[in-house]
Amino acid sequence: MTVNSYGNIQPVSNYHDFELDTVDAFTWADGIQQTSPHGLYGVEFTSAQNLALKETAPEMFTVLHQLDDAARIDAQDQPGFNWYFADEVSPEGRARSFCLWDSKEDAVAASHREPHVNAVRYAMAEETRDVYDHYGIHKFRLERQESGLIAVTTLARLAVSRGVLVEHQLYPENELATT
Repeated sequence: MTVNSYGNIQPVSNYHDFELDTVDAFTWADGIQQTSPHGLYGVEFTSAQNLALKETAPEMFTVLHQLDDAARIDAQDQPGFNWYFADEVSPEGRARSFCLWDSKEDAVAASHREPHVNAVRYAMAEETRDVYDHYGIHKFRLERQESGLIAVTTLARLAVSRGVLVEHQLYPENELATT
């Protein structure tokens, strides 16, 4: 049986360019040797920190990172968890992270746990929502095709700018009944 080597998935050199699609931002084929017939369920988080606020209120970002780390650590112990790519924030304040799950249900269950809820509440609270200039959430299915290529199918996209929802797209035609 072939085993996935998630640690071999690496970002490409310009992966902080959020115009670069998820499928092109990482070396998926190096780490994904197989997926279930329904693929893996992924959640990608892209963000651009408010650097002016980071300069004047660095403690807000310390708390943000502590909450994010707690959510990541908690997720790793949940059923269906496969891997988490935790990004380092670039000098421009950009970061791109993702997690891979066996199923959408596994990811949703983990997102309802206290550490994840605390991180989301902090980023969305009136007094702290400006920590990000913008952020996005991309939910996707990742599959290895018979040809050996990796396919990423978008299931949903959400974008928030300065605390205001600017995009929310669901792609139900891409959902499988079993995911």
